[in-house]
Formats: sequence, structure tokens, C-alpha cells
Amino acid sequence: MPDSVTKGEAFAAIESLLANGKPPHHLNVRAALGGRGSGPTLSRFVAAWFAERAALLAGRPSSVADMALADVIAALKSLGEPDAQGNVLANLPSAFERIGLTLDQLFIVLHAWESDLERREGILAKTNTTLASEIT
Repeated sequence: MPDSVTKGEAFAAIESLLANGKPPHHLNVRAALGGRGSGPTLSRFVAAWFAERAALLAGRPSSVADMALADVIAALKSLGEPDAQGNVLANLPSAFERIGLTLDQLFIVLHAWESDLERREGILAKTNTTLASEIT
């Protein structure tokens, strides 16, 4: 099996991770690919995947933040629910894991929005320079 990873393989791994509620950072993507791919290459694929989908998410940061907040609240509420033996603290590790995964996913989405805004800023700066040179 070759060590190199194609964009298609990386995107499929990212989508699989997200479908399973796992954050698609380069370490998880590498694990999903059977240990293949370098960190920088996989990180670029993750950024590209989110950049390509940023248009779908653009303009709705509040809805993503609302969903993340609702998930964090649900995880915190589960802390008060005892397990079969009546132990309330038994849910602590899973609740904080869920919160961590939610925050990881929120960070990734916000990073994609930031990347898209930076790309748009570059386009606007170039357009502004072009327009300014045409006026003078």
C-alpha cells in the first residue's frame, strides 16, 4: 500500500470521522487512513475540505455556535444523571469527552470561516488596488 494519500481518500476519511462524531484533525485522519500521510499534508487536506465547504456554512456562524452550545449544555446536564449503580460521577469522563469533541468541531468550523474570510480579504485588497490604479 502506498504511503501517499490522495485528496479523495483524505476527504472520505474526514467525512467518515465527522459522521462518527470525531474531530477531523490530522492525527485522526491519519488513523482513519491506516497510519498513512504526513501531518502537514493531512492538515492541508483538512483545511481544503473545510474551505471547500465554507460557502455552505458562511453566514450562519450563530446557528453552528447555537448547536455547539446546546450540545455542551446537554453534556453538562448528563452529569447529574446517575449510572445503573447510582454513581453520578460515572458520567464525568464521557460528558467532558463530548464537550471536548464539540469544541474541537466548533474550532474547525470557525477556522474554515476564518480561512474563507482571509481569502475574501485578499480578493478585496487586490480589487481595491486595481480600482485605485485605474482611477489615477
